[in-house]
Amino acid sequence: MEIPSGEISDFMKNKTYINSGAYDCITIIASAAQEIPGVICIRSGNFVKDKQFRYSKCELFTVDLQKEKTFQISMQDVKVCYCYLFKRGSSAPIQQINLKDGAEDTPSVVYKNQNVFHYSAPTGWLNDPVGLCFYHGLYHMFYQFNPASQKWGDAHWGHVTSRDLLHWREHPVVFCPQPELISTPLVRGGAFSGTALVEQERLHLFFTRHVGDLQKKHCMEYTVTADSVDGFSFSEERTIVKDLPSELGENFRDPKVWREGDEWLMLTGTETPEGAAIAIHRSKDLTTWEYRGIFYREKERGYLRAECPSIIKISGKYVLIVGYHNREKEKIRRDTVYYIGSFENYRFHVEHKGLLDYGKDFYAAQIFAGLERAVLIAWVNDRHEYHIEKLCRSNGAMSLPRKLWIEEERLYSYPTEELVLAETKEACFTGPFTLKDGRGHLHFDFTEEPSGTAVFAGSESGRVSVTVSKNRIQITMDDETCGLETDLQELDVYLDNSLLEIFINHGMYAFTRRYERYETNYEVNAAFEPGCRAAFYKIEPL
Repeated sequence: MEIPSGEISDFMKNKTYINSGAYDCITIIASAAQEIPGVICIRSGNFVKDKQFRYSKCELFTVDLQKEKTFQISMQDVKVCYCYLFKRGSSAPIQQINLKDGAEDTPSVVYKNQNVFHYSAPTGWLNDPVGLCFYHGLYHMFYQFNPASQKWGDAHWGHVTSRDLLHWREHPVVFCPQPELISTPLVRGGAFSGTALVEQERLHLFFTRHVGDLQKKHCMEYTVTADSVDGFSFSEERTIVKDLPSELGENFRDPKVWREGDEWLMLTGTETPEGAAIAIHRSKDLTTWEYRGIFYREKERGYLRAECPSIIKISGKYVLIVGYHNREKEKIRRDTVYYIGSFENYRFHVEHKGLLDYGKDFYAAQIFAGLERAVLIAWVNDRHEYHIEKLCRSNGAMSLPRKLWIEEERLYSYPTEELVLAETKEACFTGPFTLKDGRGHLHFDFTEEPSGTAVFAGSESGRVSVTVSKNRIQITMDDETCGLETDLQELDVYLDNSLLEIFINHGMYAFTRRYERYETNYEVNAAFEPGCRAAFYKIEPL
C-alpha cells in the first residue's frame, strides 16, 4: 500500500535512518508485537512504502530501493526479527541491519557459547542443511531457518555460499512459509528439507511443503520444485508429487533427486505400517513423477520414520544415508545410519550397515550435489534442549564438512582438507600434558597400545573425556557414555565454544555432540601412555 508523503510515520515512535549504499533492496522480517496490527514504513522524499503486520508469525517485507540514498524506517507495534540490505539477483552477500531495540542484538556482540568455526545462523533457529551443491564455482548451502525465535518454528530457507567450505557469506532468504500458515496460529510447517540437482547448467531444488497441527498428530506434505540459472534468483514453485499411495504414511518428506542412466530418481523419507521406509519415484523430464514403490524398508522396529535420505556412488558401491526418529520417546531421538550396497529394479540391497556418527547430535546429513568427491554436512541438533538463549546469537550449528570414503567395508567420515587452511600449529606434546585452552583441533598419534584418560572440557554439569583401555574407547559427556571397541591409532578432537566433533582412527568412527553450559572450562589434561604424541592447532574464526 502506498500512502501520500507527509501522512505517514509522524505517529511512530521508533525511527531509524539507513543509507542504501550499493544495495538496491531491503528485506525486513517482522511480526505484530501485540494483538493490534503493527506497521513498518520506509520513506525518502516522495518515496513511500509501508506494510501492516497483523499476525504473531513473522512475514517478509521486501522493498526495492534507490542506491546511495538515505531512507527513514519507521516502526510501530512490530517485532523485528531480521533485516538486511541486498542486491537483487546478485552473488554479493547481504548487509545485516540492526532494527531491534538494545545494543545486545548487534552483530558485533560476542556471545560466549556461539561457535566460531562451525556455521550458525545470523539469528533465530537453524536446523537441516538443504539444497547442498557446488554450482558456478560456489558451494551453496541452504538451511531450514526460523528468524523469529531460537526455537523451532515455521520453516524458511536461509542461504549461504562459500568458495572453500569454511567461510560462508549470507544471502537473502529464499523460501518462506505458506501464506495460510502465517494467518493461522494453530498450524505449523513451511519449507521443509530437500536437495539440489545440477543439470545442464541449471540448478534445481526439490523440497517438501509441510502443513500440520501443533500437536504433531497429523500433517499434509507434498513435494515442490524451483530452479535457477544463477543460484540466486529462483522460479516460481511447482508441485510435482502430492497424491500419495495408500501404503505410505502421511509423513512423506525430504526428497533426494539424481540422474540414473536415462531417467531421474527421487527418494523420499516416509513410513509404512511396518515401520520406517524410503519411497522411490522416477521421471523422464523432472516434471511428471511415477511412484515405483519402496526403495528400502528398515527392519529395525525401533525406528518410527525415515527422513533426509541421501545417496551417492563411492568406489563402485552405492552409499545410502538416512536419518531416523526412534519410536520410543525415552530413547535418544535420532540416529543417522549409512548403508553400503547396490540397487536394481528400484530396490536397494544392503551389504553393510552402520552408524555414521555415534554422538547422537549429528542429523539430517546431506551430500553436496555437483561434486566429483563425496562431501557431507549435517545439522548438530539440540536433542536434550540444553540451549541457553542469552549466551548465543542463534540456536543450531552445522557440522564441519566431511569427506566420505569406503574402507574395509565401512563408511569413513573425516573433515575435508580445506580445514587445514584455517589451522595454525601452536604446540606439540609427547606423553601426558596440560593445555590451558583446548578450543581448536587436537590431534593424537599412538605408536603403542595406549591407556589412560584425556579431559577436554568441564562445567557445572561434569566433564568431557575420552578413556582408553585395551581395544576399547569410552567417550564421556557429563553422565552419558559411549563405548567403542577398536584399537586406537589416531584421535582427533575439534572443540568449539559449545560443541565438539571427535574422530577415531582417521574417520573410522565419529562422535558429535553439543556442549552448552553456563560456565565451561576448556583446559585439557591428557594422560595417555605409552607412545602418545599430540599436536594442537588453533582454528581461526570463520
